[in-house]
Amino acid sequence: MIAGLVLAAILSAAETPRQAVERVFSRVEALEARQFNQDARAVRELDRQIEALKPEIVALGGEAVAPLSGIAGDAKRSEKTRLWALSFLALTRDPGSLNPLKSALYDAKTPPLLRAEAAAAVPGLDLGSAAKRGVLCDALKLELPPDALRQTLFALSRLGCDETSGLETRALEYGSTPSAKQAPLVGYAAAALGVSKPVGAARTLWRLFDFFAKRSPQRLAVLQALLAQRENQRVFEKEALGRAQDALLSESEAPANAIAAARLLASFDDEAAAPLLLRFLKNKDAEVVAECAEALARLKANEAKAPLRKILDEVASDPRFAPIPGKPEPRELVSRIQKALDSLPKAP
Repeated sequence: MIAGLVLAAILSAAETPRQAVERVFSRVEALEARQFNQDARAVRELDRQIEALKPEIVALGGEAVAPLSGIAGDAKRSEKTRLWALSFLALTRDPGSLNPLKSALYDAKTPPLLRAEAAAAVPGLDLGSAAKRGVLCDALKLELPPDALRQTLFALSRLGCDETSGLETRALEYGSTPSAKQAPLVGYAAAALGVSKPVGAARTLWRLFDFFAKRSPQRLAVLQALLAQRENQRVFEKEALGRAQDALLSESEAPANAIAAARLLASFDDEAAAPLLLRFLKNKDAEVVAECAEALARLKANEAKAPLRKILDEVASDPRFAPIPGKPEPRELVSRIQKALDSLPKAP
């Protein structure tokens, strides 16, 4: 047995990286062939056996990139084999994988599932964000299959773009009231704008806020992205502050949106926001009230002391603080309001 292991090790050591990859994929294709006419459980078990082969590929590092790229691009192989090749390619994390992944994503003749896998693999490479952004942002200019578009936008929601027109186009293409299936794509595009570096990304987000329906999930996504774009809004701070105030008013009947708007408004650290936030202490949603209390505390608005004390004194009889399934516990909200009050400057 020991002699056999030694012989196997010697043979393995004598393999070139290409031969090692081909040997592994001969096994992959044999396991795939066994999946024919099998039930879902058997297929999953065979897939696990394929996954167990990954360490052999990872051990090759960048030397596996060229042979894996060849398998991924080989139209004569099964789609599933090519998918495994792309998956293994991503696991190498090697910078040299970027070009083959880009080719798979950009090529209209590549099966849609493979294009989606390529998009999903790009962010994990050991490369600077700029290179990854470049490939994925340029992909937005192409006709992408739905899954590839979803994976591309999802990846960009963490990377952003250096040129943001493609993100705006994608956010707008489903209209002002996207379907439930389209809504996540809009959310990813908004989030991508939120982490994009150009100052223009903030203005784009305000245009999108105007475009989408009032009290919609899309407006919520945009408000959250605008909070991430706080620094870029300093370039037009007075205008942005006014926009945030208008947003809070327009979204007052949608608690999640109102909370995001209040948080954005407070982030300007401008005492001019205090009067509106004080008005929202009367909002019918207790979570909105707690958020506005914290916003007022951040602004050190002493004029909030009396209304906050009144809320706390009357909380037992205030229907807004009754337990509601799916909402924060009333005691948690009361605690937040109390901490906000306590943090306000004490009288000299």
